[in-house]
Amino acid sequence: MGFIDGKSAPVIMIIVINMINGLVNALTKKVLDGGINRMIIATYRLGISTFFLLPIAYFWERNTRPKLTTSVSFQLFVSGLFGFEKLSVKTKAGYGVVLGAMISLAGALILTLYQGIPLSNSQEHATISHIQKGHENWIKGSFLLSLGVKLFSSWMLIQAKVNVSYPCPYSGTVILSVFGTLQCALLSLIKTRHVEDWILRDKLTIITVIIAGVGAQGMCTVGISWCIKQRGPIFTSAFSPVTLMFATVFDFLILHRIIYLGR
Repeated sequence: MGFIDGKSAPVIMIIVINMINGLVNALTKKVLDGGINRMIIATYRLGISTFFLLPIAYFWERNTRPKLTTSVSFQLFVSGLFGFEKLSVKTKAGYGVVLGAMISLAGALILTLYQGIPLSNSQEHATISHIQKGHENWIKGSFLLSLGVKLFSSWMLIQAKVNVSYPCPYSGTVILSVFGTLQCALLSLIKTRHVEDWILRDKLTIITVIIAGVGAQGMCTVGISWCIKQRGPIFTSAFSPVTLMFATVFDFLILHRIIYLGR
């Protein structure tokens, strides 16, 4: 890794992270089509992340980890809500960020409003279209996706502040995963309380949960925290469309789902 300089390392890291997230998104969609509860998937994902990173955080950061008190946690949360990275549209970098955001917004509108022709042969379309029919609510999905992007962006701003006062990405991710596991577990009980719903029998579901927990939720969150620390939240979020690109590739080539010219 000696040939990678300090400027290119965050770029390579965030591209790999979004590639992993794209794979996990495609696999998760396949699993959810099988009927499993999405909150159960989220609970397992966060729980696996906790157990995977806990020993790493304990041994790797035990000598550098500051004390995390309740007052400090609250202060970090509040300060994170009001923190923003400085952005000047007078610079080339600032102009590029604004232009990229507008292009992404235009792409999102096309993704929502225009379907286009299927990019697969007619025979495959005939055999698969009836499975996908009735499972797509684009308006509702786009609204929820937009909300998710806003929340994720807010998390990046908070994480930028956390990196200053609590510079322990592994321990921070473990704490995040613990709270997330408890929250998802409680929410999932509202949807279902049957023990058999928590038993994962399908091999693809088990593989997906493990990859999502260890890779996407665990190591990728640590990697995102590192990228935010190195280059800031705006730089990190600018690579989010890469996730869409890789999710489309995996969805089409590996899972053989229909993709359209627009969507």
